[in-house]
Amino acid sequence: MVRTEAIEMLRIARTAHMQWMARAKAIVAGVALNKDLVPVMHTDCKFGQWYYGPGQLLNTLKSFQDVERTHAELHQVYSEIFNLIFGSQESSLLKKLFSVDDAHKQEKLLMAKQLIPRLVDISKEMLILLDHLENDLTQMQGNVID
Repeated sequence: MVRTEAIEMLRIARTAHMQWMARAKAIVAGVALNKDLVPVMHTDCKFGQWYYGPGQLLNTLKSFQDVERTHAELHQVYSEIFNLIFGSQESSLLKKLFSVDDAHKQEKLLMAKQLIPRLVDISKEMLILLDHLENDLTQMQGNVID
C-alpha cells in the first residue's frame, strides 16, 4: 500500500468515526435515527471495518496498536447507552397498568445522557491517537507500506 493511500484511508476512517459519534449523540438526544446506523460492536462500525480490514497493514506501528483499546472502550460505553435506550423493549402488563413504564424509560434515558460526556472524552482520546498515527505515517521513510 502506498503511504499517501494509507493516510487517505485513515482520514476517511476518522471521518466515519466522527459521523458515528454524531449519530450516537443524536440518538441519546431523542432524534429518530435507525439504531443500526450506530453499530454497538467495535468491529462493525465503518472505522472498525477499516481498522480490522485494510488498516491491518499498519499493525506494526505502535500508534496503530494504541488505537484498539480506546476504540473498544468507546464501543463498550456506547453499548451501555444502547442497552439503556433500546434494551428491554418489552414491558410487563403490570408496568403498563401502573404507568411505570414511562418513568422507567425517562430514568434510563437520563442515565444514558449521563454517559455521553464519558463517550465524548473517549472519542477525543481516540482522535488524538489517530493524529499520532497520521503523524507517524507522514514521517515514514519511503512511500510503500509493507
